[in-house]
Amino acid sequence: ERGSLDPERHYEILCGELYEKLGRGWPHPFAITALALAFKNLDQERFCLMSQSSLRVGENLPEPDFIVLGGGLRGWRQTLTAKDVLLLVEVADTTFGLDSRVKAPMYAAAEIPVYWIVDIKRCRIEVHTRPESGQYAETRIFDSGQVLPPAFEGAPMVLVSDLFVVDEGPPAA
Repeated sequence: ERGSLDPERHYEILCGELYEKLGRGWPHPFAITALALAFKNLDQERFCLMSQSSLRVGENLPEPDFIVLGGGLRGWRQTLTAKDVLLLVEVADTTFGLDSRVKAPMYAAAEIPVYWIVDIKRCRIEVHTRPESGQYAETRIFDSGQVLPPAFEGAPMVLVSDLFVVDEGPPAA
């Protein structure tokens, strides 16, 4: 029925539009968990990790897959805003177009300094940096086997292939 939302589905608001968050296969939560493990040794007094939490970006309310906030856990406000974010990551299994064409300019306009798109289908990561005038001035592609440089001071280097499921077949007997 027009005007009502299915309570069993999950949505986010982007650029005044309501987008349904699509179902995710195993590679999606795997990548998010791998990110959390890669960043787990950050100083908890200086940084806070969040996963799939709403973030106020102007009038938008996206739910990024992974963010690193400046300040410890006690330092963030009840509603997270773009100015709190040091690194924002979207994991794209079915949403690469939305993440690159809609979210990237939105995050750049909010001056989020580093935005990664983990591209599940291509096993690579797009790294967007230097937000200027609603666009990222620099975009670099990192393929499996390459190492991502630290996203901010104190951040770890991340091996791209660590974020992707590798089908190694059944366990040895």
